Amino acid sequence: MRVLFALLLALPLLASAQTPASTSASAPANKPSAAASAPAVAKRKLTALAVTGESIQLLTLQADRGNLTSAGSWQLSPGSVFDSELLAAVSHAVAAAAPDREIKTYTSSTRSLFGDPASLFVDGKLTLPGTLGDALRGRGATHLFLITRAQQSPALVPALPDKIATPLEGAGFVIDLRPTGQIGIDGNPGLPILTAYLSLRVALVDLADYRLVKEQSILVGQRLPVERGVANPFVALSPEARLAALKALVAAELPQAIKTLLPK
Repeated sequence: MRVLFALLLALPLLASAQTPASTSASAPANKPSAAASAPAVAKRKLTALAVTGESIQLLTLQADRGNLTSAGSWQLSPGSVFDSELLAAVSHAVAAAAPDREIKTYTSSTRSLFGDPASLFVDGKLTLPGTLGDALRGRGATHLFLITRAQQSPALVPALPDKIATPLEGAGFVIDLRPTGQIGIDGNPGLPILTAYLSLRVALVDLADYRLVKEQSILVGQRLPVERGVANPFVALSPEARLAALKALVAAELPQAIKTLLPK
């Protein structure tokens, strides 16, 4: 089993200076005030783990394949860079919605370490490889945000072309290269269609017993501009532009999911 590497994105601790309360003339001189004697309140700790992997899904529709979808993947470099983007968004979302919380984030260089995301929960409880769960709990965290891929129907995403036979999973793109009379987002007809999408599951786990508290599905797509004369708009996109398109979806969707899942 490959060793997890930690991406420490702990939120900065907010320390407010306290001025001891003045002692009244009638109070005993050796009795400290309540404000002076009250211990500092420690921040409640959270943790987050993203295991979507180092590749993104590619679904291609071509005229010679009829309604069949050609499925493939594109490897991100360096590995787990998308997981790192997800975790950065989680940290920012927690900082904005709950500044009284501290969060540490973790990822893995390989998704295969965790197996099928759908099998991570058995009877409503999370099973993590090795002693990872105990390690997270041993750092004082009370709850875990777990972000995994999720298989969901492409028919639920209005931005996607019709009749895609392959489920969406994780982060990816759909490229429709078939002749089409659809109007593109730039108002021009007959162009290929390129859509970026996310299909993720965000689960909140109580680390006291690894119980699933609640979860949120993210399923969203956004069509991207396509230039006339470009045979394959995905190939025409630079790796940086591909990642930027996915990051834009993360920034639009993940903060609200985290806010909804935050433990009381």
